[in-house]
Amino acid sequence: MKIPVFLARDREFVLSAAENLEAYLLSSELYGPSVYRGGLDLSSRLTPGALLLAVKRLEGYQDPEDLPFHTALESVVQIQSRWRAHWQKKCLREFSSRMASWKDFLDGWLENSHPGNEMYAVGVRQRAMIHLLEKNAGTIDDNLVNSLSDCDQRLKAATEAGGFLWESELEFLFPQPEWWFLYRCRTR
Repeated sequence: MKIPVFLARDREFVLSAAENLEAYLLSSELYGPSVYRGGLDLSSRLTPGALLLAVKRLEGYQDPEDLPFHTALESVVQIQSRWRAHWQKKCLREFSSRMASWKDFLDGWLENSHPGNEMYAVGVRQRAMIHLLEKNAGTIDDNLVNSLSDCDQRLKAATEAGGFLWESELEFLFPQPEWWFLYRCRTR
């Protein structure tokens, strides 16, 4: 199955991440090197959350004949396993950082009288990475878990169930109820 054009950047991210992951995990940096050409923002930087999201977005579009991609993915899995403690430590650090970003985004979005679902569709990327990091970070501090729960309650109170926010071709990879936050629209 050929990947849609909009996923080409995710594929490039995984290919580059495989080359840089081990050095990144052993470094003290939370945000690793930019993993695709022209990437100047934080979304182009190697982090466990960004890598996990790119892999998740590509799950249903893995071409069995794409040997470079499959080799890179296998390398990522091996490095995660070999450096499990470092991987979990980075995931936990990123979880904390993404929570702060998600809370700041949500505060601004909920205070805006004309927020637009387009803005939310971009901002919810933080929440999606938090969801993936939560499964990889090991034990998460209760304060962070409570902060996430508070954000989720605020989001549910200000929104209602709606259509899938990202590209329709990805909907089958992010089903409800697990990915409920990708199916919200603003009510007030």
